[in-house]
Amino acid sequence: MHRYLFVLLLLFFDGPLVYAQKQFAADDIPAELKANANSVIRDLKNTLEINGDNQYTFKRELTITLLNDRAEDEAVLRIHYDKETKFRSFEGAIYDKSGNIIKKLKEKDLDDMSNTSGSSLFDDNRMKAYRPIISSYPITVSYTWEVVTSNTFFTYTFYPYISYNQGVESAQFNVIAPESFEVNIHNLRAGQPETTTAKGRKSRKWTFTRLSAIAVEPFSLPVYEIIPAVIVAPKHFIYNAYKGSNTSWEAFGQWIYALTEGRQTLPDATVNQLKTLTAKTTSEIEKARLVYAFMQSKTRYVSIQLGIGGYQPFDAETVDRLGYGDCKALTNYTHALMEAVGVPAYYALVNSGYGKYSLFDDFPSNQFNHVILCLPMKGDTVWLECTNQQIPFGFIGRFTNNRKALLISKEGGKLVCTTRYGKAENVIRQVSEVHIDGDGNAVSTIRLAFSGLLYDDYYDLGLLSTSDLKRRLYKEFDFANFDIVSQAVTNNLQIPEFVLQLEVKLPAYVSRTGQVNVMPLSLTSNYNAKKQKARNRKQDFELLNAYCYQDTIHYLLPENTIIKTQSQHNSFESPFGSYSSQLIVDGSSVTIIRKLETNQGRFPAEAYEKFIAFYDKVAMADKLQLIY
Repeated sequence: MHRYLFVLLLLFFDGPLVYAQKQFAADDIPAELKANANSVIRDLKNTLEINGDNQYTFKRELTITLLNDRAEDEAVLRIHYDKETKFRSFEGAIYDKSGNIIKKLKEKDLDDMSNTSGSSLFDDNRMKAYRPIISSYPITVSYTWEVVTSNTFFTYTFYPYISYNQGVESAQFNVIAPESFEVNIHNLRAGQPETTTAKGRKSRKWTFTRLSAIAVEPFSLPVYEIIPAVIVAPKHFIYNAYKGSNTSWEAFGQWIYALTEGRQTLPDATVNQLKTLTAKTTSEIEKARLVYAFMQSKTRYVSIQLGIGGYQPFDAETVDRLGYGDCKALTNYTHALMEAVGVPAYYALVNSGYGKYSLFDDFPSNQFNHVILCLPMKGDTVWLECTNQQIPFGFIGRFTNNRKALLISKEGGKLVCTTRYGKAENVIRQVSEVHIDGDGNAVSTIRLAFSGLLYDDYYDLGLLSTSDLKRRLYKEFDFANFDIVSQAVTNNLQIPEFVLQLEVKLPAYVSRTGQVNVMPLSLTSNYNAKKQKARNRKQDFELLNAYCYQDTIHYLLPENTIIKTQSQHNSFESPFGSYSSQLIVDGSSVTIIRKLETNQGRFPAEAYEKFIAFYDKVAMADKLQLIY
């Protein structure tokens, strides 16, 4: 899991408050806050002040002590702004371990730069940034900054922590708004706020003190299920004169629909081209395949982050003419192409990313960062990623699988689930043949087929040059000594399945001790590496996906070889998965058939030792050797 804990920070990332000298001596930090900590937040104050229907200010005051170099990145300041969000002020300071001021900071000390990658063609997002030069630890940094935004379309999440392995002395979040301005609040283990009203304005203040550090543990639950959090969104908002509502998913979806309405007109020439392309089929799914391939061959992805363009797609005619767009524009364009040949489709919002991204169903708001297309086919729903020219039709992979998406229609928004890939889909199939000569050297042909989420992990191998592919393969396989003679890849888009075929030489594959030859019976890559141990685990853990690994390996030894190892079978199972292997000895040939299935699920912390024990048992079973 990523080190930083929050996903929906929008414009708000770093910043602190400058205090009197020697208030932040590192020795003054309570010992319990240093336990398992690389840093300690001394004081954090985030103030979100809504000034009316179309303006709010955000002020962040942060003082953090870095205890060691593992917390170095937590001292990096980033203030995001654009034409809608204006940078207002900044001040800061750096303190030594005794709390003495080393340096005072002003706006002139900040670097001003673009906030997007080179793939962004239309962009007004910028960032003021600062990275202190740190020569020794502990050290304390303090920043205070403020921005003002001329809209009220936001969903802001406050966490009292910035990262794992971090203690918190004091953290505060204050939401201030006119009494008449309705604010939706989603409270996650944060307790009740202190509420006050004065001069027609209402303040809600959450305060957190002496929070112990949360240690990073393997397979941790999503952070929003562990730590306190407060999520805030206006019940009604305005963005670039577009009025919207978070009163329900239907209402929010109607606002998104208004941004896309009337933007799906295609040139007559393109419509005629599509009708010709699909004329020979009446199958809805085949029409959709042809249209998707047409879109992929005609377009490329660029980021659009200019004003309302951050939420409103280019019209389809513009994308058709230019041949590029962002996720919104390309999805809207593909939607228009599908409708042109009679294939129903829905524009769909989703929170993309690698890992688990849950959506709070009972908190209608902008919890999304990506757009994909949904085709409600008979018998099954097809999801299309429209920003990737290489991805197969109907495959969305780790980026958007197994999460809630919001379908957009004239009637509004409707929550549905995207594709979930299980162990029947997430498969690696290996079929190999290994020839052993009289000196114990081996030559092997290996065929590996990857499907489901494992396809997503490996299909990019097919995009590499021959030399780059070979370099990557040497890193992928964990043989002690091997040479790749040849390699070939096949990307079966219809399945989808990615196939890798290799011929490798394995010098001295068989070891000799006296008159006995010993040969390992495992010809697999490192996909079954032992799992990381965690002593005195504190948190529950979650295995997000289930997988299946199938291996069939034929070993052909020199004729008349006398094999001492007998045929055998081994199998076991646990709540975390199942394992089986069968060794078949037939004359001077040996076949091993192996299958490992892993389960998806959530487990209590005390079960982690049994989880490790299961994988230790798998590793031991895979050490099977042939004696001859």
